[in-house]
Amino acid sequence: MGLSLPAANDLLLATFHNSAFNVTSVYLAFYSDTPDMVSSGTELAYSNNYARIGGATWSVPTSGNVSNLTVVVASATGDWDPIGGIGIFTVGSQGERIFQETLTNTITVSSGDSVTFAVGDLIFSVVSC
Repeated sequence: MGLSLPAANDLLLATFHNSAFNVTSVYLAFYSDTPDMVSSGTELAYSNNYARIGGATWSVPTSGNVSNLTVVVASATGDWDPIGGIGIFTVGSQGERIFQETLTNTITVSSGDSVTFAVGDLIFSVVSC
């Protein structure tokens, strides 16, 4: 998964200019139009029980990667737009996007469905080589 441009800049500032880069919580967001390093993409509408998901536990970084150590579940009370990508944010609404990625397969979510990511399904990386 790709590091967002603002997060990349924050990481460079922390590394080369002794600037703080502290993230205390992360939230998973779903996108119908996947963001990239410069565009914001289109996050799903906050309706039908959609909201960013917080509270997951993450692995210790290894080889530039982290992954989810807990199952991540979201349940819809109505139809959602198709999920084509995900993002990681610093807060539950608004905030800074840290990572973003296009999903290999679009997820269709109808009323009563749950979106589930098993342990290790979500892998975020700062290594691009």
